[in-house]
Amino acid sequence: MKIDIPRILFLVLSIWNKYRDTVFNTNTLAEAINAYETARLRNAKKDYKYGQDTKFGGLRGNLSTLLTWKGFVKRGSRIVSFYAIGIDKRILNAIKQGEISLDYKEETCVTQNPNLAKLLKKEEWLRNLREGQAHIKIFLQKNPTFPLKRDNANFPKEAVLISAQQIMFLRALVNTLIDKSQPVLQYLLLPLWEGKKLNLFNIHPLFVLPSIKNIWQDFYAIPLEELMQHKPMLINISLQTKECTDEYGNQYNLIPLDEALDTFSDKSGNIEWRSAYRWKSLQESYCKQEVENKYKKEDEFSVFLSQFLHWKYTFCIGEKEVRQVTVISSGGPDVLLTFSGGTTQKLELEHEWHSYIRHKHYQNPAFQGCWLYANEPFDFMKIKQLFSPYLQAYSSNIPKIFLTAENGKKKAFRINWENQQYEEIKITE
Repeated sequence: MKIDIPRILFLVLSIWNKYRDTVFNTNTLAEAINAYETARLRNAKKDYKYGQDTKFGGLRGNLSTLLTWKGFVKRGSRIVSFYAIGIDKRILNAIKQGEISLDYKEETCVTQNPNLAKLLKKEEWLRNLREGQAHIKIFLQKNPTFPLKRDNANFPKEAVLISAQQIMFLRALVNTLIDKSQPVLQYLLLPLWEGKKLNLFNIHPLFVLPSIKNIWQDFYAIPLEELMQHKPMLINISLQTKECTDEYGNQYNLIPLDEALDTFSDKSGNIEWRSAYRWKSLQESYCKQEVENKYKKEDEFSVFLSQFLHWKYTFCIGEKEVRQVTVISSGGPDVLLTFSGGTTQKLELEHEWHSYIRHKHYQNPAFQGCWLYANEPFDFMKIKQLFSPYLQAYSSNIPKIFLTAENGKKKAFRINWENQQYEEIKITE
């Protein structure tokens, strides 16, 4: 079957097997596109003709609606965001494996797998949603009675809105679609925290929840006061239940906009907290990786998703059934496993076992009691040699459960550090 997708999405997919799986930002992706082919997107604007013509924002703006924020990395002395393409790696893997073919003449995708066809449609829907909600200026022009206006005087280039009561909001960006039994949209709060916006004004995040027919269906907000303790970068919202959680699993009250306009603090609120707030400190707390090259190798969660989970989020380990796998990385472990009984377990993801020690996670209290996954075989003698020197001083931060994949099968091992013995834990699908 033939699947029509936006040209910018086809363009990125067509170059993907020539470049790394993770990009830093729209600039590096534009460079990759320019190295491959021209990228005319709008005939009426000559400045957008080629990939290198990005100074007017045309190509980079289109690319931004395809990218999913993944976290921060250190690049020399700077801390920068890095991004990936897609809800997850299934489409990219399917292209590599030949399950999805690219028709370069008609710029369409061809697949015989109905599940991959549905996934391509989800990617198209997600891209169109991001693209549509990026143009809030157009929405305001079409809806003159909407109770918020752009604060062009203070924020001419950002989607900061203000009410007649001087309550300020910043439109949260849609980051990705979490593919569960019910649709969950993940929103990115990085624009709220970055820079000095909060030092200047008291601003609350505004969330636009779409329906199938209307991308501007419902407006909700979360008061800044609820976010100040954890300062989450990502917020997950169920489109059906309106349940709202951050990447740590903390829950928040999603307030309808009309109620928020009557109850939220105005732009002068929380001034003592805001005067002490420092964006750089928050950025450093989230950054846990350092890279030297232009492109970052495949991130740990993508490896865990494909090599261990096999794209399925449920499995049984021992007597416990894992019902949900949530990314929570924020200076602590990468993943939270939620069991059928409601209890949870933190899990750190690494490429190799020694990375846990190299990153000095054993010194971080956030890793107390966590499990560890690595994309290499379980070797007890090697693991014993790596972790034993730190047992006496940091015993609570040394993992006891180790997960890996061997010959395509899930494996789990429990180590008793007191008697230096280990046993395998049974895992079933």
